[in-house]
Amino acid sequence: MRIVVRIFGLTIIGVLVSITIIHTFSINIHLDELEKISSLAMSNTQIVMQEAIEDRLFGTNNARRKIESDEEYIALYKDNLNKLIGTESEYRIADYYVDYYKGLIYVDVICEYKTLFKETKYLEKKLINIIDVIE
Repeated sequence: MRIVVRIFGLTIIGVLVSITIIHTFSINIHLDELEKISSLAMSNTQIVMQEAIEDRLFGTNNARRKIESDEEYIALYKDNLNKLIGTESEYRIADYYVDYYKGLIYVDVICEYKTLFKETKYLEKKLINIIDVIE
């Protein structure tokens, strides 16, 4: 009987340790994804925006995409962000400020995901970036 109790106790401890490790990995995966995709989306957006600003300043026609309003600018960031999502998380932009003429963008990205126990968790990252084009 003692052996059965010990085996049962060790099994319960093993299951609890496994759940804790899985939960920790889950948090790290979502945090890492938020960091990487929000930064990569910002970088991709700013490259396209820099081309648009250089076209406007230098009179060239090299830009991949014409951006002529703040709405198009934030829509480009949202498109770039949505293309990079790899987990079953929901990303939304809670707050933003853009100025397409200056190449300024600020975003507050929130990641919403469910844990092992179906609890909803939120992660948040704020990014700001400006394009510096020298005439």
